[in-house]
Amino acid sequence: MELQPIYEKLQIQEMNQMQKSTFQASENEQDIILLSPTGSGKTLAFLFPVLRNLQKDISGIQAIILVPARELALQIEQVFKNMGTDFKVTICYGGHDKKIEINNLTQAPAVLIGTPGRIAYHLKN
Repeated sequence: MELQPIYEKLQIQEMNQMQKSTFQASENEQDIILLSPTGSGKTLAFLFPVLRNLQKDISGIQAIILVPARELALQIEQVFKNMGTDFKVTICYGGHDKKIEINNLTQAPAVLIGTPGRIAYHLKN
């Protein structure tokens, strides 16, 4: 996976040390816990490994990101979109129009971001 175009779109030079460590740990399938202040790059720290594992020749959901709150879901979706990949991302959370979500899930995204309750709703229905 070529990261330089993503760096350019995000206006960064390279991964910071936390992101590099996470990326390396994910290669070895190690458990990872990130504790770091707001604005330190945690979202990219877990999105880079997710992106590395996505495959263009597979249709359907390849990664599900569960988050506790809609604000975090929206943030992650925006960062993923800013990365400028060719992978589709869909977001599902309470307070969002279910009809829009169902329409977006008709052509399954590579990445699904959502809150547990809303993801459970879609799985049941």
